[in-house]
Amino acid sequence: MLRKYVEKEKDFYYHIILHDEEPIGLVSFWQLSNYYYVEHLAVHTNKRGKNYGGLILSLLKERLQQIILEVELPNDETSMKRIKFYQRNGFHLLDYDYQQPPYRKGGRWIPMRLMTNCVSSSEQIPQIVKEIHQKAYHCIK
Repeated sequence: MLRKYVEKEKDFYYHIILHDEEPIGLVSFWQLSNYYYVEHLAVHTNKRGKNYGGLILSLLKERLQQIILEVELPNDETSMKRIKFYQRNGFHLLDYDYQQPPYRKGGRWIPMRLMTNCVSSSEQIPQIVKEIHQKAYHCIK
């Protein structure tokens, strides 16, 4: 199913991250007009705390350069740790009331935050959000 999706969506990329031939994580992202939207970045539970996430982000920043991603609201320890991880790796929170569209019809919109290593102008954000929603979620709010 994933293979068919990747083949159908020409601007969607999905990579399994290997170290010594062993899968340690995954990343999926969308190529948009002026940046890349990282939809998922995950490191296997037993590989966390070994700097793999930081190394993966370094490679992404080197190859993709302009990145934007979603993070959960900082309501608990896990979400706060995730935000701090991205901040340590050169990302900052955007001052914008963002909502993640539902992945399935009839689902609910989820309040989240956006982080980036490149966007500095608040005027750019509405257009970026529109493009994420159209390309990655196939919807317009």
